[in-house]
Amino acid sequence: MALWRVTVKKCGNANGLKLETGMSVEVSVKTSSDPLKFGDGMDAISDAFSSKYGFDSRKFRSISMQYYLESKKI
Repeated sequence: MALWRVTVKKCGNANGLKLETGMSVEVSVKTSSDPLKFGDGMDAISDAFSSKYGFDSRKFRSISMQYYLESKKI
């Protein structure tokens, strides 16, 4: 398991969702590679953003965003 912090790097609108620079979530996923591109990471990230910011997780799963990705030690 790996703990990741995903932070939005550039604000904008995507699928009707307003992303602001600095929005971030922390998720724990099974992959040690970029969780947005591999495994079940995108589902975990979309659920975390949906829970924290009230986004529709189905819309969030299909967006492409600029982001900072930081691996955290657990």
